[in-house]
Amino acid sequence: MAKKKKHRKTRKQKLARSNQARLRVESEIKAEDSVVSEKTHQETDKSVQNITSKDRPMNSLDYVKKDVKSSLILAGFIIAAFGLIYFLLSSTALGTQIYSIIKL
Repeated sequence: MAKKKKHRKTRKQKLARSNQARLRVESEIKAEDSVVSEKTHQETDKSVQNITSKDRPMNSLDYVKKDVKSSLILAGFIIAAFGLIYFLLSSTALGTQIYSIIKL
């Protein structure tokens, strides 16, 4: 039997989902502000301030920054690995042995 394909979300779907979550949180806070008294209003302000950057939904700019940062780090590792290989092959006797094997 054939395996079922996994449905992976695209970047656009992830951004739409995070925007909906952010709007839902904002609307809940506005609804609470209009209904509750001043005392509960202060409690909700404290709870809003306690939300860390990890808990808040990711907007498109944060998503792009995270994606670019991870891409640059990966590119740096790749460049460093090739630089190390080049250095080892050019400055050691191992390089001449490998070159002679390749030449064959």
